Amino acid sequence: MQSVGNVKVSLQIFSIVSAMGPITFLILIAISTIFNPGYDHIGSTISRLAVQPNFPWIPRLGICIYGISYVFISWPIYYMLKLAPKSRFTYLIPSLLISVAFFSLMTGLVPDDDNPGGIFVLHDYGDTSISGIIHDISSRLSFVLGVAAMLFFYFSTAKNQNYKFASKLSLFSAITVLIFGAIFTLTTLLPNTHWLWNSIGLYQRAIILITTFWIEYIAIKVFLLTRSE
Repeated sequence: MQSVGNVKVSLQIFSIVSAMGPITFLILIAISTIFNPGYDHIGSTISRLAVQPNFPWIPRLGICIYGISYVFISWPIYYMLKLAPKSRFTYLIPSLLISVAFFSLMTGLVPDDDNPGGIFVLHDYGDTSISGIIHDISSRLSFVLGVAAMLFFYFSTAKNQNYKFASKLSLFSAITVLIFGAIFTLTTLLPNTHWLWNSIGLYQRAIILITTFWIEYIAIKVFLLTRSE
């Protein structure tokens, strides 16, 4: 009984930490913009904020904390899947989330360069450094793996009545993130004079807010599950 109680307490702690990660990230981004008043939220990505002259380590730290939250949410999700009868991808989904955490950490720890779009941009805007290449690849991989995790979670829980909303939320989140991700990618293939570039930061923030809500809901769901048992 004591071991079961310890597991529940650990799950509750993991749920709380995973919920606090994205919130802390958003707070740090807001703080960083105060120190960089010329920064444009709508027309610039967070990677641009992380190379601003004033306290660039603040948004980098925020990105790392956001990434770590995926490690902490992986165990609560594993717990949910183990409780669900006939659930699939029990080990795959946590593994994907831990991979998201790793590549998010790489995105935060390895700063972008002065190239406004990176290696995936169709038009050349300057030299791309090794740091910029690692940053760009890591950010794309964290995006793809995160979407995959949400889709697999949906397929694993779609027929479970106890996780009906969580399942639908995962599908909705994956689809909307893919849409904004497609717009973001399309923008990088266009000249930076195109009007879509004026809102590239908005597309990225929509992705972050959607995934943040997904993490928050899962964390709260598991916390309540452990409290009710």
